[in-house]
Amino acid sequence: LTVTYNIMPRWPGNEEEQLRQMRNELAKIPLFLANDRPDVVGDRRLLRFLRGHDHNLEVAVAKFTSFLLWREANKVDSIRDDILYSGKIKSPFDFPSGSKILELVPQIVIAHD
Repeated sequence: LTVTYNIMPRWPGNEEEQLRQMRNELAKIPLFLANDRPDVVGDRRLLRFLRGHDHNLEVAVAKFTSFLLWREANKVDSIRDDILYSGKIKSPFDFPSGSKILELVPQIVIAHD
């Protein structure tokens, strides 16, 4: 008995190819190569730009490059690291206006002492 599996590709074939092309173009940009955060430079993020611009590779690359420049200019990664890893933020109440935000957007808050 032989069992064969048809493994579905992660993304549709045309998008796999476009992701490859987009990565090749972005590889020319040092800012792209310097970022190793999957939520920033991973396939899902790149696909958002491709899909959001009707799979126009040239426009998607330009917009993604602008996105990376905006992140750098506004120190988004430093702010994110400070929130996640500094230990200063232990609950939503530690954010400026945190209690007001929680009034408007109720949620379960799990925090340690």
